[in-house]
Amino acid sequence: MKQLTYFMYSRVSGFILIGFIAFQFSSCTGVSDTKQDFDPSMYMNSTESISMSYKDCDIEEDNCTYISLSYPEFELKEKYENVARINEKVKLIVFGDESQSAEDLCKTFIKDYDDFISDPSLESEDYTLAWYDIREAEITSIQKRVISLASRVKSFYGGAHPNEYVYLRNFNPYTGDSIGLGMVFSEEALVELTHLGENAFRRSENLDSDVSYETAGYWFEDNQFELSDNFAFTEQGLWFYYNNYEIAPYSMGHSEFILPYNIVMHLFDQ
Repeated sequence: MKQLTYFMYSRVSGFILIGFIAFQFSSCTGVSDTKQDFDPSMYMNSTESISMSYKDCDIEEDNCTYISLSYPEFELKEKYENVARINEKVKLIVFGDESQSAEDLCKTFIKDYDDFISDPSLESEDYTLAWYDIREAEITSIQKRVISLASRVKSFYGGAHPNEYVYLRNFNPYTGDSIGLGMVFSEEALVELTHLGENAFRRSENLDSDVSYETAGYWFEDNQFELSDNFAFTEQGLWFYYNNYEIAPYSMGHSEFILPYNIVMHLFDQ
């Protein structure tokens, strides 16, 4: 059975904080081990939310076309340009365009729907199929070496089926730079991490060790398992997520698994 997706976070005094796990990847991320100026209060944040519906219909109704955005925004403090950079990247993930505001995005969505149903070439003049665009981003972890974010997008624009994607991102809290797997783990550690990930993936997908991915319907290149770059730190461990169409047909859905810290902690030291 596939693992249910969820966002894990805890609110503490106005910011999200999940214990300072002593990850040893400072040399890769450019963060000094001796740096002592990490201040979690720098990352106090609030949830910004906005929604807009077509002709102000009730978004709880099935036939209502609407867009809804929800995302964290860190408080800007003097001299903390890194926080501003993270805010910009969060908005880019949620909005898809850093030059567009949340309100502009909502207005564009409503206009696109209105233009579509007003198109004289539309076969039915009584088009009533509702569209929706829901984008929700939350912080999964704030730690001394990394800030992790999960963004879920659910949308329907009148196609064959709805779309749903989860985007996981990690940031250096000192610089605001994005952090990838290669910045966290050495090449040697990545080999072992991939092996552990493959075992977890097969358990999650109910695949026996002797079943090839191609036979099971997966699209891994050369039939070799690969870790997704779509990952985040959570309270329980490293969360890896493969979106629809990424490694398998839409009918097979997404794939995901968590590698608990107790089995990967030693890899941060390699």
